[in-house]
Amino acid sequence: MWPRKGVCFWKWMVWVCLISIGLFTFWGCSNPPRQLDRSVSGPQVVVNPETIRLGVARLMATKIVFEGSGFKPGDSMFITLIGPDETKAIVAEGPINPDGTFRAEVGDSSAAKLTKAMEILRADIAFNEKFESVIVISRPPIP
Repeated sequence: MWPRKGVCFWKWMVWVCLISIGLFTFWGCSNPPRQLDRSVSGPQVVVNPETIRLGVARLMATKIVFEGSGFKPGDSMFITLIGPDETKAIVAEGPINPDGTFRAEVGDSSAAKLTKAMEILRADIAFNEKFESVIVISRPPIP
């Protein structure tokens, strides 16, 4: 009876390892950063990363970069996310360079974290008893 339990245990361990390797491979694969197509002369915008997860901790640690080219020099660019039910959120802005390009980041600054929390997650900021800021999810995020 003892050898049979040992075989069953090792079969179970092999399955767990195979499933774990498959999941880590799937989650570890991501698309390479998108690049501007220099052969296009008209306006274009790319965003990196291409998709974001809407978990609070993951989103706060994610640096979102908008890049574009083909725009009128000296102007400004406002990036607005549009969702259902007339949901609009201005998430980034930046000046257009003399060569018609721009780069706008939503990174790790306090203003960027506030933008991520308030505009993308549509959350509120509250304070706990130690007066540390805490994100309170009260509505669904922008899909």
